[in-house]
Amino acid sequence: AGLPQHPHAATVSPDGGGRRRPRRRRAAPGLAGPPPGMNPSAVPAAVALSIVIPVYNEEANLPVLFARLYPVLDGLGRPYEVIFTNDGSADRSFPLLRDQHAARPDVTRVIDFNANYGQHMAIMAAFERVRGEVIVTLDADLQNPPEEIPKLLERLDAGHDYVGGVRREREDSWWRRAASRAMNRLRERLTRIRMTDQGCM
Repeated sequence: AGLPQHPHAATVSPDGGGRRRPRRRRAAPGLAGPPPGMNPSAVPAAVALSIVIPVYNEEANLPVLFARLYPVLDGLGRPYEVIFTNDGSADRSFPLLRDQHAARPDVTRVIDFNANYGQHMAIMAAFERVRGEVIVTLDADLQNPPEEIPKLLERLDAGHDYVGGVRREREDSWWRRAASRAMNRLRERLTRIRMTDQGCM
């Protein structure tokens, strides 16, 4: 089941960088309960942290991401969820996400698009389904190290409303960097909010 804004999104988990949500939003239709056959007690009553990760053709990176991300989150001592949006990947990304959901159904949720709609739509589909008070966005290509998440949370716990990281060495093409700089300048003019690296966690 998906939302009207994303008519082509399906979820594997049937429930339904860091930002604090000012208020809790209602779960999307069809995403409110635990999976068939799952003990309701396995679904956390409250989630403190939501990790949002758009995925597009990341077959090579996902096993490494899983191996690094979950130990970090398990060590935080707070309830969390990880929401992956498969943005119409043409490789084995979705089967890998499905296997990860089967391995960690208590904390893993997967949204699957039937085509490639772009990173923005993938992130927004996850945002509409998050349950955590704090949201952290990550890229699946590991340009945003999962090991930095505790540092972001430390700053948020200190009272900041928004915390962002900065990539020291970006692995993007010159065209993407130029487009990013142009968008950053436009955003600063419109909002008067200065962000050094909008694409970072």
